[in-house]
Amino acid sequence: MIAENGKTYAHIRDGAVRALHTAAQLPEWNNEMYPCVEVPDGVTVAVGDLFDGETFAPAPGPSLDALRANARDQIDQMAGAARMRYITVVPGQEAVYVVKAQQAASFAASGFAGTVPSFIAAEAQATGMSAQATAQRILDLEAIWVGQIGPAIEATRVGGKDAVAVAVTAEAINGIVASVRETLDALP
Repeated sequence: MIAENGKTYAHIRDGAVRALHTAAQLPEWNNEMYPCVEVPDGVTVAVGDLFDGETFAPAPGPSLDALRANARDQIDQMAGAARMRYITVVPGQEAVYVVKAQQAASFAASGFAGTVPSFIAAEAQATGMSAQATAQRILDLEAIWVGQIGPAIEATRVGGKDAVAVAVTAEAINGIVASVRETLDALP
């Protein structure tokens, strides 16, 4: 499936809609590990609705606790998908980011003099940039992630889940999920 902008996609698990996404929110690997189907134009679908492989139908009144659980799961998934727009999420990559940031900060603190740290040297060679430019780029990206993007995603995730916890109707829960989706989609 190739996701199209402007379309809505439903993540289906156990015959029910577990999450709703826009094209921008779908992870590239959605076909195998995160099955989604396109919601036809004009069809209203909500988290918890049933899907029989062809059509969507309202659920027979799931409990608010079940809706809250699904909403919390969906919010976490949306936050994860938002993070993947900015960082690479594969085993070991987080550790690489930490080491690169430490090496770049150390190299900058030395006035970009002395032995070039291993990750800085390797990346500089791979990109054709100077060691100083490479270290500075790493520091700039880290500053954006740590100072802006990461906190914005986390605040949206935590705030959304807290709001879901006290919501008293299915409509309110679905509205909170939609608001979280809109906020995460609006990030630069």
